[in-house]
Amino acid sequence: MRTRRAFPSNGGAVTSQRPVRNAAARGRAGCAPASTRGPEQAQPSALVCASLAALLRLVPPRVAESRPPCDLDSEARPEARGCPPGSPPCPARAVPTVRGLGWTMLESIRVTGDAGRLCSTKPFLNACPGSSYPLVSHSPLCTSRLSPSLRTQTCRRGEGCVWMGARRLKSINIMELTLQKYGSYEKFEQATGGSLLSKTRIWSHVRRYMVKEGCMGEIVVHLTEDLLSRASMTVVNGCPTLTINVSTAREHWLEGMLRHEIGTHYFRGINNLQQPWNSWTGRKKHELKPNNPTEEGLASLHSVLFRKDPFLWRAALLYYTVYRASQMSFCELFRDIGKFVKDPGTRWDYCVRAKRGWTDTSQPGCFSKDQVYLDGILQILRYRDTIDFHLLTALGKVSYEDVDRLKGLAVTENTRVPHFLQDRDRYMEHLEKIMEVNELADRELKGLIC
Repeated sequence: MRTRRAFPSNGGAVTSQRPVRNAAARGRAGCAPASTRGPEQAQPSALVCASLAALLRLVPPRVAESRPPCDLDSEARPEARGCPPGSPPCPARAVPTVRGLGWTMLESIRVTGDAGRLCSTKPFLNACPGSSYPLVSHSPLCTSRLSPSLRTQTCRRGEGCVWMGARRLKSINIMELTLQKYGSYEKFEQATGGSLLSKTRIWSHVRRYMVKEGCMGEIVVHLTEDLLSRASMTVVNGCPTLTINVSTAREHWLEGMLRHEIGTHYFRGINNLQQPWNSWTGRKKHELKPNNPTEEGLASLHSVLFRKDPFLWRAALLYYTVYRASQMSFCELFRDIGKFVKDPGTRWDYCVRAKRGWTDTSQPGCFSKDQVYLDGILQILRYRDTIDFHLLTALGKVSYEDVDRLKGLAVTENTRVPHFLQDRDRYMEHLEKIMEVNELADRELKGLIC
């Protein structure tokens, strides 16, 4: 069921993985914890396994266009949210199967048991040291603390800081600028992303990029359709593994994704291994700040770095979706983001990301991690003139705020830096273009970033 291609130069492997399309088969395969499974072991958690039969009822093979979408709880209580009895839990699109949603969809379905205890004890993300992405709840079942991205903070200026609302408005402005130029997200995707690539062409692009970065044979690559995000870089059985979602791999966006996953996450990860702060104990000893939002902000900038129109659309929509998810049910959220995205399949995926891990999707609440992309972008652009980007990569998984303090303690021999950071002047020119296209001014950034 799996094909394996070896690059002849040094044995590096690329794997094309066929997704498990039958939900019951997933249950028979076992339920490995999220922190231990790799892309080829994408099973749901134990609590969700008991509800796999219900999943097949919740996700019909085809949904009638005339029936309104409802949230994941609709089969239990559709009338309570204004949805007609029997309303489907997914958008009206052809074949909304488990294949297209990934295992995270399974973990978003309402589960039985002690939901309060689950929210307080179960890890929802295998994050890097120094990262924390709590569930944000407005439900009586579970009340987690708000993440910094979703609460009003007291900033250094000594008064209530309202930057969260300002960033929400900025995310809306970025999306509106994109729609003004292209008319719709679908036209933007086609014009800037190009056509979808075949697996053969994806392999060719990946191999060419690895040769450029000098990392052939170091990373195993899986091609799959069973992934909620566009790609992910993980470590599976001690081996760096890049999983690419072939259903979103577009001609002009693929190299940006490789800069995101390999040029940023992979290189910062391997550089981190030789630093004194390469463990939880080391990070605590050196008092490191969380590596996010710097990590994802830097990677997101690299995704759009060389685009003709480097709109920060995805980071903006992720930020906005999480914000609205903290106030809305799944069903309401699905309708709300229709202002920016018409395609029901795309909206569905964004809603699932924002509600992942949530036990009752009829209630407001969200998983706040997806706000780090725009947060990190704005912070890095705010201080771009003072950041040493070469050193920021060489030091590993550190925040830009810690670079000056740590550079005297760092091991800098044999560190890896991606090719696009070699020419600093060109790199800075592209950062300026990103600011120009998204109408970000230094004065505005100083107001957004305390």
